Amino acid sequence: MLKNYLTAIFIGVSLLASNVVHARAFTIQLNIPELTSTQKQIVLENISLYRQKISPLLSDDYVTRLYLNGKQEIITTLQVFGFYEAKVESDLDKGDDRWTITYNVDAGQPVIVEDVELVIKGEGDTDREFITWREKFPIQAGDRLNHDLYEQAKSQLQNMFVERGYFNGRLIRHEIQLKLKQHSGKIVIHVDTGPRFRFGDVTFIQETFDNDYLRRFIPFSRGEIFLASELSKLQKNLAVSGEFKTIEIVPLPESATNNLVPIRVMLTPRKPLRYKIGGGYGTDTGVRGRIGVERRQITDTGHRADAEAFISRILRTVTAHYRIPLTKPATDGLVFTGEHKREETDTSFSESNTVSASHVYGLKSWLRTTSLSYLKENYAAGSEANKSNLVIPSINFLFDPEKERRPTLYGLRWHFDLNLKGAHKDLASDVSFVQGKLFGEFRYQLTRKLSLVARGDIGGSLVDDFASLPVSQRFFAGGDYSIRGFDYKSLGPTDENGEVVGGTHLLVGSIEGQYMFIPNWDVAMFYDTGNAYDKDQFEPEQGAGAGIGYRLPFGIVRVYGAVALSKSDNPTRLHVIVSADW
Repeated sequence: MLKNYLTAIFIGVSLLASNVVHARAFTIQLNIPELTSTQKQIVLENISLYRQKISPLLSDDYVTRLYLNGKQEIITTLQVFGFYEAKVESDLDKGDDRWTITYNVDAGQPVIVEDVELVIKGEGDTDREFITWREKFPIQAGDRLNHDLYEQAKSQLQNMFVERGYFNGRLIRHEIQLKLKQHSGKIVIHVDTGPRFRFGDVTFIQETFDNDYLRRFIPFSRGEIFLASELSKLQKNLAVSGEFKTIEIVPLPESATNNLVPIRVMLTPRKPLRYKIGGGYGTDTGVRGRIGVERRQITDTGHRADAEAFISRILRTVTAHYRIPLTKPATDGLVFTGEHKREETDTSFSESNTVSASHVYGLKSWLRTTSLSYLKENYAAGSEANKSNLVIPSINFLFDPEKERRPTLYGLRWHFDLNLKGAHKDLASDVSFVQGKLFGEFRYQLTRKLSLVARGDIGGSLVDDFASLPVSQRFFAGGDYSIRGFDYKSLGPTDENGEVVGGTHLLVGSIEGQYMFIPNWDVAMFYDTGNAYDKDQFEPEQGAGAGIGYRLPFGIVRVYGAVALSKSDNPTRLHVIVSADW
């Protein structure tokens, strides 16, 4: 018995292997002059033989049978584009190594739409979106009939019912009236949108947070016109908070009273404690590591705290935050911060303690942060060492239009960050200064594979006693994110001994071309220029080079080889960067 089973299996496998080895290779040529290349591709993909072209089981007989079926498949598919009288001539050339299959198609006279009758009844007849749908209907009188566009327009209409709160909306009549002998047709769509529903009460299903706190995440009010996009905003607000593991938002039109739709929100909170640990490497920092902890749900109104320690060859920090959500908890809040920081580079040393209170306010693409900080810093630059105490009010504007815009493959993506701050001796500070800094980054996607990236830093300070200005408030240049080809913070004005001490101004720019040659891998070429400087003493340095990048789930790893062009001996430097991609 066992022997018989083994024999049967052997024979079956042998037959399968025989078919794989002798699978018929073929090429299909499809000639339809009346269609665009895109439409021609659609017809091709509806031919069974084309869909199975990579099958290892294509015997000569099976290919022949599918070849004969192809004529009717082409005729049927052409009706989608308004051709009901197509004629197909086919030819099968059985070459020794590869067969060539040719379909020559005469599409015939197309059906022309002589009239389009679109009727909208109900409250939707004054809705701008429905009016636009009617005005921009994809098929107009005099156009060739296209069933695909017709179906797309119907689907768009049905989506609008749900998205804009017409839960009783329906298509009363939808048909294409054909007169094939006259090669003409008429499109008829009658719609009854019914009444437009509005938002009713929102019920949160959870046991962790105060319901009044959760209502602050809601971007709409009871009685407002229902829009599905507002539910998406609610979903986003709750997700951005980081408080919830799962979020499920369900409108309940079947439970509506007086056309007010109740909304049910089911939430599963995350665990109160979250631990963070990470590491990496960068040319500026060397080997680096971080460890942190976050405590959520300190109160039922969303208070949270976190602490983190970071260590590398040049930088060590210990930072703690306490955040209190405000009216719009997804973006607005009070943040109290304490930080100890120690940084030691080849040109400077700084050890500081900072405490600050900040008010964060978000509006669409903008995030404004107003802060008051107390800084106590011991520092050294060049041959001088000093210490300073400063009370620093500041305001920061972060603009990122991508937060409010759907991502696109091509086009411009950009963001910028503007910071203004200062201190005064009359307000418990050892030095008076005013400073502004603007950073911008721009990415232009030229093609699917080629993009250009430009960035720039510009900063300026007015200070009464530069020696009393802490190193953390001075400008330096050079490094992975500045001018490549130079060490981290190695560029800037020097003292009488030629040692870099930092400057009152900054101007740095970079442009980079990136080309993705295979998925997840790209090569790049760049040019950086600029410097940190004192007023009227700008001497730009230059660096250029090339690199390679690999895309990971969390960002990009890049390795650059850079040449310091402005140095007489043109020294080279390797830069390794691990960063989140935006």
